[in-house]
Amino acid sequence: MRPMNDIALWQQIAQTRVQAFLNKTLISQHAELVRFFESMRYSSLEGGKRIRAMLTFATGTYLQVPDDELDIYAAAIEMIHAFSLVHDDLPAMDNDVLRRGQPTCHVAFGESTAILCGDALLTEAFAVLSGAMTPHFNSLKRLKMLHILAQSMGANGMAGGQYLDIEAEGKDLDFKGLCLLHQLKTGALIEACISLPLIYAEPPSLIANHLQQFSKHIGLLFQIQDDLLDVSSSTEKLGKTAGKDDFSHKASFVRILGHQAAEDLLKKETTAAQTALKALPASTELLDLILDFVIHRDY
Repeated sequence: MRPMNDIALWQQIAQTRVQAFLNKTLISQHAELVRFFESMRYSSLEGGKRIRAMLTFATGTYLQVPDDELDIYAAAIEMIHAFSLVHDDLPAMDNDVLRRGQPTCHVAFGESTAILCGDALLTEAFAVLSGAMTPHFNSLKRLKMLHILAQSMGANGMAGGQYLDIEAEGKDLDFKGLCLLHQLKTGALIEACISLPLIYAEPPSLIANHLQQFSKHIGLLFQIQDDLLDVSSSTEKLGKTAGKDDFSHKASFVRILGHQAAEDLLKKETTAAQTALKALPASTELLDLILDFVIHRDY
């Protein structure tokens, strides 16, 4: 895959690759399950920024990981991301009715189907990562990837972060608690986007360390920008309900720190992410593009 200057084109290529993989993966083998698979396709194929897929592809391109391996990693991560959104939108969680500009899964298919849809997307992600073979397949490396991805999803990852998010509603967390919440809820899966290609490529430790530092900073600044957009953008642009964090008294960087302090923290994390990339040898053009997109996006 060749680097390119146009982020829109790069995003479209990432979208096309993920869509193609999911289209051939999420197919029912039983007529009775067609509508169930429709809910899974609805939740994972429709829209989305594909930032996690782009990060996976960009990291893998930098590390010269084969494209057919990267397709598997990106698709698995995007299915997990879709699962998290389906469950996050449920009445017992954020109780939202709009996602990616369309009715949320539980609104379109019913709450019970949405719960099972999320369960299936999560499970299928691990089935894909463990079972999709390429000429470059390495069982030990895939086992390590499964472990990393499971950790990013578990009690010390996204699930733990979701728990902290619910517990923090209406409370004023300190800065350390706020960072931990978002490091687990959002950052853990973003870090996995970089960890999976790293496991395959096994680069020198200096390169691995800089990429891992980059993943931590971009994970945090992604969430800060999300919180800023929640109060400054519109429902139409976001594709989800704007102002929901403040209305629900969520533990956001804007609500806890204030708007200016959140913007200052965004700049600080951006500089740290840029520093990590500049320390890497060879061109990091695709990773630079994604960082710029994350910082300046309006949805």
